[in-house]
Amino acid sequence: MSNPFHKLGGMQQKWINPLVKPYQHEIDSVDYLLQNGIYAVNGKYTAWRYADIAAFGCVILEHKYSRQHNDGSFLCRVKPRWHDNGIRGNIVMLCAEYDGRVERTFWDVNDAIFYLHNGELKKGIHYKPTKHAHATRDYGVSISRRMWREHIDRFDIIHDCLRNICTNMLTPENYHRYRLDFNNGNPAQEAEPVYTPIVQEQRQLSLL
Repeated sequence: MSNPFHKLGGMQQKWINPLVKPYQHEIDSVDYLLQNGIYAVNGKYTAWRYADIAAFGCVILEHKYSRQHNDGSFLCRVKPRWHDNGIRGNIVMLCAEYDGRVERTFWDVNDAIFYLHNGELKKGIHYKPTKHAHATRDYGVSISRRMWREHIDRFDIIHDCLRNICTNMLTPENYHRYRLDFNNGNPAQEAEPVYTPIVQEQRQLSLL
């Protein structure tokens, strides 16, 4: 019988169980993406087992969620593995729940809001609607209400990322970057250029 546990890419000392049920707020966000025309599934059910959400089979989303605190602020804590390995994905989805509803925003992983002034990752992403955006030497760029509103339901960020990936797939020297090793659920970084089902699927999408 095969082992149901799979190693996380780049973290050989830890294991992930693909049979663990996702958090409810992740399930809700996947449903929300599907309702808005984004083909998405929880990463635990795909070859990208370390991912929170996988869109279109190759766009990886990190999902961060926070309820409103008593002072009106939101705080999404950064996982320790982000500091060890960086943000392993293309997009970060920040979700804020208040007054019985959830606002979902989409950010590129290289956005300044995730980094300190010295370039290191923050330990948490803080957002307070009543606070104006500013940058400090210690914390870096904070999120203002205007910035937050501008990133709500930015599905175009997902589509732009998909388009860039598909464009890269059209060049033979990049095929191996998206080849998947289905034995351990991780992208094969050192493989000969080869077509696989996911490459064929995304190449077809890019030609539509």
